[in-house]
Amino acid sequence: MDGSMTLRDRRNAAAGMTGIYLQGLIDRGIDQFRERNYEAALEYLDKAIQQDVEPPLAVLDKRAATHARLGDHEAAVADAGRMIRSDPRSAMGYLRLGQILQNQKKSEKALKIYERVNNQLTKLQTLQAAEHKLHASLTPGLLLDPLKVLPHELMLILFSYLDFVDIINTSRVCRVWRHAVGSNPDLWMNLDFSSAKRPINFKTVQNYIKRSAFKATRLSTSRAANDMQKTVCYVASRCRSLEEVTFNTPLVSESLSKAIPLLSNLRKLVLSPSSETSMSIFTEVLLRCPCLEHFVCIIDTRYGGSEVLDRLKELPVLETLSMSSKGPVRMQLEPKFFKKLQAVRNLSLRNWELWNSVAGEKFSFGIDSLQSLNLTSCNMRTFIGLPTSIRELYLNDWDYTAFNTPTNLPKLERLVMTGNHANLQSLQNLLDTKPDNLLYLDLSNNVVPREIFLRLLDAGCFDNLEMLVLNAVQFFQDERDYGRFAVDDRFVETLVHKLEHLKRFELAHSVVTGVSVKLLVNEMKETLEFLRLDRCPKVSKDAVDWARNQGVQVSYTFFEPLFGGKRIR
Repeated sequence: MDGSMTLRDRRNAAAGMTGIYLQGLIDRGIDQFRERNYEAALEYLDKAIQQDVEPPLAVLDKRAATHARLGDHEAAVADAGRMIRSDPRSAMGYLRLGQILQNQKKSEKALKIYERVNNQLTKLQTLQAAEHKLHASLTPGLLLDPLKVLPHELMLILFSYLDFVDIINTSRVCRVWRHAVGSNPDLWMNLDFSSAKRPINFKTVQNYIKRSAFKATRLSTSRAANDMQKTVCYVASRCRSLEEVTFNTPLVSESLSKAIPLLSNLRKLVLSPSSETSMSIFTEVLLRCPCLEHFVCIIDTRYGGSEVLDRLKELPVLETLSMSSKGPVRMQLEPKFFKKLQAVRNLSLRNWELWNSVAGEKFSFGIDSLQSLNLTSCNMRTFIGLPTSIRELYLNDWDYTAFNTPTNLPKLERLVMTGNHANLQSLQNLLDTKPDNLLYLDLSNNVVPREIFLRLLDAGCFDNLEMLVLNAVQFFQDERDYGRFAVDDRFVETLVHKLEHLKRFELAHSVVTGVSVKLLVNEMKETLEFLRLDRCPKVSKDAVDWARNQGVQVSYTFFEPLFGGKRIR
């Protein structure tokens, strides 16, 4: 080892010396450019570029700027073009070329270059900003601030049509807009945090409530923070004018019990399914909020029984009530509770046990104003008597034996019976009075007696139907022959000539073929607008395309399982 350098070491040393020399030339050129000695800067930059096979874009950009300062626009454009050819996906060359064209008073040409490149390369944010700036300079009329041109009162009227998220974005435009929006409490009456992407903490809610001058009338929360219980109590104590509140966050019973007495003007209350709502809290809400018109909650049966409902008096204002129960035991509801709801028009019950303590009597709701009734997963100990005023009836996962006697529903317009096993008489008893206004019938995921269905069809019960939903429906002949069959072409042929007003027909998970599709479209040209044929394996794509060409909207999705195939390594 004599310490002599190898050929590789000598080459690396030479390259290092060359790099140091080139960097020195570049630094001297930049220094001369900053001192506005453009001729000397050009000399250094020329030497650096001549000795480098692939000069950096920054060096070419600096020399193009030097040429532009000396008035040699052709050489500047040549350097900009060299930058673009060297790296087409970089914004530096396009930006320099645009600036040179603007110096030559060719701004429109520069704008066209920006637009063309931005259409091809969408991720060049600096180039997009340059395009927007140049476009704004060419159209100065669009830069006028509406707050300086329009009267303040007119701007507030325009702002009042914006929702809560848009109001927040408007306040972030500039300081002038922030002051204009933030100083008007009327714009902050509806505090809707339901679309928030992050948890809403106490300070955020407190800030916006102050902007409303503590006069907010609507509040909707989501994505609970750790201090949500504190937030609920603060909102209830400061905003006494609240009319609508939606808590999409879990709340404990303690915070609810403190907030309820302070919400005397409340008209609408929606509580999260994860909130600890007991029957006592439910009763307290109805007692403490005399103006309440809309109430939605899920009651946890682990916290007390339904005996506290006896404290309630008649509720003449409540129009919409949705009650669901959760817990190991279903809670019981008696007719005496519903007799206090004489103003209710929309009633939804889920997972309850309906029964009448008086032996031998029907369970009657006794609500003459009731128009919409939704019963889901409810049990009963006695037969159910329905009000004659009902227009919409939803029965999901329901035992139809509760309607074993004819039911008078002359105003019925919508009937939904899904996820059930109907006996031979239940469907006929519900439609015994032949309602003339029945427009919507949904029997999805159901086992339906074919004999009763056809009897109702012949009786004219479905003459005015505009929508019929038979998704995943199975029919059977009678109790002796329990052979089930899905909706097929023969069944559709039976229906098509008796449903003259049908606009929407859903037959998902059936065994109909293209014959039924063509029959429906041809026979119902004047009325049919939509067909649902999802998961119908016997319907061909050609039949679907033909129906769409005839002007009928068709939903057709069918997912075939993938079997076999080669393994890709």
